[in-house]
Amino acid sequence: MTDVTYEIVTGTELDEIAVDFFAGVIRNRFITAEYFEYRGIIELRIGTSNLSRANRNAMRNMLFDSLHSRSNDIQFDEHSVCLFIPVELDWLERMNRLITFIIDACEDLSIQSGCFLCGSTQDAIRPLEIGSVRAFLCKDCVEKLNLELRRALQDKQNKNRISSLSRGISEQRENILAGFFGAFVGMSIGILSWFFLTQYPVGYPLAGFFLSFLIFFGYKKSAGKMSVLGLIICASILLFSFLFSFFFSESNRILMELNTSLPIDAKPYTYSDVSKSFFSYLSMPQYKDMILQNFLLSSLLAFVAALLRFIMYFRED
Repeated sequence: MTDVTYEIVTGTELDEIAVDFFAGVIRNRFITAEYFEYRGIIELRIGTSNLSRANRNAMRNMLFDSLHSRSNDIQFDEHSVCLFIPVELDWLERMNRLITFIIDACEDLSIQSGCFLCGSTQDAIRPLEIGSVRAFLCKDCVEKLNLELRRALQDKQNKNRISSLSRGISEQRENILAGFFGAFVGMSIGILSWFFLTQYPVGYPLAGFFLSFLIFFGYKKSAGKMSVLGLIICASILLFSFLFSFFFSESNRILMELNTSLPIDAKPYTYSDVSKSFFSYLSMPQYKDMILQNFLLSSLLAFVAALLRFIMYFRED
């Protein structure tokens, strides 16, 4: 028993049920506390049978008003409320104040205390540790968890795999090779759509957006998930394909303008003539403004599509 666990047992109304797990019934409320030494934090939890959105907002406001806690100090689950207590100066005093607070809040809001998993308020509710679950549990939930645990252990023995109960749903791995292929396919479709859309003046923004979107979409769809490496791969492919597409489409547009203005008996320009002198046209007023305008419009929408994918990556994590 560590100093923290000793102080919880001696300084609160909770009893030690398992290693670093404590529980008690205080004023007819089911309370548990779990100490995570490596995180330096205690999770204080109370079971709730009925917890509406209005009750959650009220409890959050009460917590801030009375104890000046932050909104991320409290977490609402379906049938329980969890408060996070950092193990620092005066943590035991704060823990006892939070226990009193959470019980008073539940009484004021007429929130009953029940099983942490289903919210049942039947009599046979007790604190237990079943697998990775540590909570006040009713008889029905105990039977379900024991059945799931037996099935998981049997599956592990028979099929030599880790059950979903012990590890949760296995995280899908990123297939980088498949993702690269998907991004390449998306790039190819995006380039084709670019050449079609840029035949019209208003098509440049859409061309940039679709090219960027299809590259990121193709990678994510084929790889199964998107990592930082995947984002870098997609951004690199986007940069290359964007410059290539823009150079080709603008060279083709300039070529058409030049040949349209030529006399009938004059020798027409070729694509090679224009592409070799492309950067020279940037210094010509009659071409410079249009080239810059098309570049800005297409690059802006391509950047927006890429930025959305980056935001989705951080939100998914």
